[in-house]
Amino acid sequence: MTEAERADATIDRVVQATKVTDNTAQEVIEVTRDKVELALHRNLHKYVPAGEILAWTGLTITLLTTMLTAEFQPSFGMSGDTWRGVFILAFWASVFPLVRGLVRLCRRPKIDDLVNAIERDSRSASS
Repeated sequence: MTEAERADATIDRVVQATKVTDNTAQEVIEVTRDKVELALHRNLHKYVPAGEILAWTGLTITLLTTMLTAEFQPSFGMSGDTWRGVFILAFWASVFPLVRGLVRLCRRPKIDDLVNAIERDSRSASS
């Protein structure tokens, strides 16, 4: 068997063993821009921007680190204990929005739910 025949036989075996699956089916949703904007306006508030959570996380960690490492001294007419109290209040005031954002992040709907809402709104508007 020549080199060319051996190559042809190998190619034939590879081609016979290869199975091509067509996985390109797509669902097309025809909708106007105003309907998409309306659906987004109705549903986008359920999604928490990651920047919001990162901002509250950074502030909370900064305040906690300050409270744990600082020795509060009298300054600007307030005692060290008063400054410690101010930082404790600020820390807890930053914890609540952080927890709220994390809860909203865990409970947020999936992107498929948003697409389904857009599709549902476009169907109801066209009927």
